[in-house]
Amino acid sequence: MSSWGEEKRLRKAAKSGDVDAALDLADMLKDDGDTAGAEYWFRFAATRGHLDAAACLGTMLCLRGEVEEAEPWLRKAATSDDPQAAQEAATLLGMCLYDLGELDEAEQWLTMGADAGDDMAAEYLDKLRKDRDRAGGGSDVLQNFDVDSVMFYDGSGHRLGPSVCTLTRTRLLIEDYRGGLSQILLRDINGVSTPGRIASPKMLRITAGRVAYDIYCVSEDQKYQFEAWLSEAIRAA
Repeated sequence: MSSWGEEKRLRKAAKSGDVDAALDLADMLKDDGDTAGAEYWFRFAATRGHLDAAACLGTMLCLRGEVEEAEPWLRKAATSDDPQAAQEAATLLGMCLYDLGELDEAEQWLTMGADAGDDMAAEYLDKLRKDRDRAGGGSDVLQNFDVDSVMFYDGSGHRLGPSVCTLTRTRLLIEDYRGGLSQILLRDINGVSTPGRIASPKMLRITAGRVAYDIYCVSEDQKYQFEAWLSEAIRAA
């Protein structure tokens, strides 16, 4: 059982907006068996940008079978700078996506977890591939191609370098040379263009909300093909 005095202190701090205190309080309540209280404070901290809280909330929802709600929280947690935390979130995210039927993206996240030595990720990955084999090897992947480089903008520019782009029925995935994975829901894309002020005829700009990706293709032909594939996928999504 937790110390009443410590719980009272944490609750007061959490109510004042201290997200670290909210996370500690949620952990304490969870240990005491108060899952509803724990979920409340995990959610409180997660909605305020605390990635550890997002991981805890996503894990709780995933293990309870609420995979659709768990998915966005685990996706946030998978961006953690802590390699172990990111890997654990990647595994659970892959499991959720598997249950949601998004097998191609699930495979990528589960592969990351399996490569890091996570037995559960390896188990789910094996199950996913067996399911796919039984179904005749079907895939949601529409196109897969290498591009010269990618620039990502979210208020400032980030060079992702040479990348592999994978277009599925629901997402555009960009895996950069460092192993980073960017994922864009097709329904969130609100622009596909080549800005007039950009000199390179091989560049395609994709905007989704407040972020943008400048994709430099290896040729003009690849850029036109990419634009056509993407536009068709967006219409079908």
